[in-house]
Amino acid sequence: MTDSKDASIQLLESETLIRDEKGRVKSGRLSPYAGIPKRQAMMMARLDKMTPQAISNLERLMTCGNPAVELGATKEILDRTMGKVRQKVDVSVTDTAQAHLAALVELNERARQRREQVIDGDTAKDVTPNQSVPAIIDAVPIGNTDDVP
Repeated sequence: MTDSKDASIQLLESETLIRDEKGRVKSGRLSPYAGIPKRQAMMMARLDKMTPQAISNLERLMTCGNPAVELGATKEILDRTMGKVRQKVDVSVTDTAQAHLAALVELNERARQRREQVIDGDTAKDVTPNQSVPAIIDAVPIGNTDDVP
């Protein structure tokens, strides 16, 4: 009984590689999976062996008599050999950053104008809440409870 590690080594060594007595690949022989991690190379080797059967299955499906299946198999073959048909996509992007920046500038300008009115002695009432005085909403004090009579 061989363990899976021995089977994987055998799977990779069964390729067209020629090794010396120490198990190293002989000079001039490159692995088709050179530079690929061992696990991925094992999976690719297995897929390579299954490719002929996959092609014959697609050929069988193309002539099965069911139009939907035949169309699907034909599209699959054409997509994988010729590439998928490119579709033109129109994308329009709205830049909201400029509108957001303009709104912030406007808010800043309004705040500046209110400060100037207060400084100029305008009688406009400042409605900014005073943090040192507790506010009472629905008879529940909000803020520092020590200040509430």
